[in-house]
Amino acid sequence: MTAPTPNGPGGPSRRPAARSPNPVALLVEASPVIRLRYSGVLADLGCRVLQAVDGVDALVQARERGSELALVVLDLQLGRTDGRGVLSQLRRLSSLKTTPIVVLTPPVDRETVRSILDHGATDVIQRDMALSQVGERLAGHLGQAAPLPVAVAEPSAAEFAARAREFVTGRRSADSSAAGPWVLFGDGRAEVADMVTGRAPAATELYAAAGAAVARCRRIFAGLDFGYGFEHDAEAIWNAASSQVAPPGLVVVSDRHPDAGTLLARLVAETNLPVYVLVDATAEGPARAPGGVRTRCLDRARLHVDAWQRLLLRHLFPPTQALVTGLRLAVLDLGRQDEAPAVPGDMVRVRCQGTLLDGTRCVGTDAKGLECRFRLGRGEVPHAWEEAVAALHPGARALVIEPPEPGRTLMPAEWPPATVVYSLELLGETAAGPAKGD
Repeated sequence: MTAPTPNGPGGPSRRPAARSPNPVALLVEASPVIRLRYSGVLADLGCRVLQAVDGVDALVQARERGSELALVVLDLQLGRTDGRGVLSQLRRLSSLKTTPIVVLTPPVDRETVRSILDHGATDVIQRDMALSQVGERLAGHLGQAAPLPVAVAEPSAAEFAARAREFVTGRRSADSSAAGPWVLFGDGRAEVADMVTGRAPAATELYAAAGAAVARCRRIFAGLDFGYGFEHDAEAIWNAASSQVAPPGLVVVSDRHPDAGTLLARLVAETNLPVYVLVDATAEGPARAPGGVRTRCLDRARLHVDAWQRLLLRHLFPPTQALVTGLRLAVLDLGRQDEAPAVPGDMVRVRCQGTLLDGTRCVGTDAKGLECRFRLGRGEVPHAWEEAVAALHPGARALVIEPPEPGRTLMPAEWPPATVVYSLELLGETAAGPAKGD
């Protein structure tokens, strides 16, 4: 099957490009996850994919191999590099004067698209576009038909029901002994019944995304034990929210719940918990609950996994303290407070694991993490880590958040700048005895 090609007034005709059977494409993308996604699309089109993680790398490869390139795919969000400047410089290269350069962007308006095209882009693809559509667009620029898409069967009612039951049964009860931060969801009894019988696929997808965000946070922020509750009874929601023992840190109630308005008015008036209402709207905005109490709304259509994750971290993440070196420290377990923190000259033993905010492990990738011993004050580890360890008692557990700035500590040098969350455990210390390798 050949993909339709516009001709005549509707668009230029597409002829097979006079290139090798395996065209070379340069993908310029800072995020390793997005890079993996789009390199897969290009590979499916038969391309040999060159990858660049920033503008400097892209320009070096383009100068060296520009004559081989059949296509450049460029993300404008390159961290410390100006994406539009890179686009302009690529277009100035004689070897890329006529090579298609396709720009990736987040959702943008028409004026922004026009500006990007004025800088030399051949096409602009917004990152919320389905990968099948991205493949068709890129295939057109390669002068070939897109591969026949693989038909994906729509999940059956039974599959939606199984997914809903998995979410409902995975919830944390209000009287659970778990001590981690948690979010409480509330929806109507009829809505829950429709979910677990497969008659409410949209609601199932919504809550499955919320559950996936909770699971991702639990994986990234090791030891924090994120969780969620799910109730349809208004009294149960109120009792959990007003509890003095491990109440939820966030409450999200559906506007389809028969008691949602009254309940939320009481919650906002009588507790200090952040409360949101799920609504069908075109944008997030304030709404008024009965009695004139203001509450916040969440548009169901916007709540994918990443959006849920941002909401959870905004309200459930523990307080952090800023370290002089720019890292932030969140202490999860104070450890043995009867023992003094380590001082310069002490030997310490720590275990850590680094994870990006999308769940990708970048340091200590096995289940146990990376374990090491070093002596404080000797420069054997970056100063930032000495400062973090010196702030903890033996046996303490903490999260160390490192922003995507120059001078990062343990993250591999070949990885692009990104926020990294390190799970740090101070296993013990000794005042005598050399470290291994001394």
